Amino acid sequence: MAIGYSDLYSDIDWFYTNYDKFKENFRNKFVVVNNKNIVLSARNIKELKNDAQEKNIDLSKSVTKFVPMEDIILIL
Repeated sequence: MAIGYSDLYSDIDWFYTNYDKFKENFRNKFVVVNNKNIVLSARNIKELKNDAQEKNIDLSKSVTKFVPMEDIILIL
């Protein structure tokens, strides 16, 4: 089954809507979101790709985001 853009945008929206709930557990890590769940986390891209392959997670059909060590504030 193909994943549509609306599914990806829904996962991105879910990530940012729930960011405060899980940011403590995933600081300084990459997370993979699929169907409004965090299905994988890793310290770097190489580890993320290896873990995804081992767990049969297709990264092209998921949303990958990085959770920074500290929140970033932009002043424009």
